[in-house]
Amino acid sequence: CLIRRKERKLESRRKWNKCGGPYDMRQTELMKLTFTIVIFLFILFELEIFPPTAKIQNEGWQYFRGSFYYVSTTPANWQNSRDYCTSKGADLVVINDADENQFILKQGLNRKAWIGLYRSGSTWTWVDGSILSPSVSYWGPGEPNNFGNREDRAAIGFNNNVNTWNDCPWYIGYYWICEIKVVYTYSCPGHRISV
Repeated sequence: CLIRRKERKLESRRKWNKCGGPYDMRQTELMKLTFTIVIFLFILFELEIFPPTAKIQNEGWQYFRGSFYYVSTTPANWQNSRDYCTSKGADLVVINDADENQFILKQGLNRKAWIGLYRSGSTWTWVDGSILSPSVSYWGPGEPNNFGNREDRAAIGFNNNVNTWNDCPWYIGYYWICEIKVVYTYSCPGHRISV
């Protein structure tokens, strides 16, 4: 009697499995979940171990902590500089901390370069819409001073001093620095993961 019940249960499972019943569905869902976890772990390890490489590295872009940076080789005004960056899918650099500021200073320019900071009224705003934090600003001595009431854009100087930002009129031709943040997107059927 006990053997027959086990045989019926086994036969019932086989029938459900052949027809795509609940047993098969649970197995499929488990496989999908396992696949998603494996992809997620792969992404985490890739982000930490292997810095991204891309075509843009061969075009003069430098990688640092989740972004690529490009230092121009010709001068332009602030707006034309920004237009160049946006044409490449980037924008003028937004400096988030002392390490990023130091990285930019080490890029080998011995002249001023535009950064993505502008004044609107009395507020300094980054091109990403964030307001300049007093704890993350590296103005040079006496800056910003809005000399002649026409300095509403920011440039970074290159003289081995951390505090080298200067407010300048937008129309002056300086070099510029673009930044593009790296976004990883992995897709598999039914799932899309962006990091």
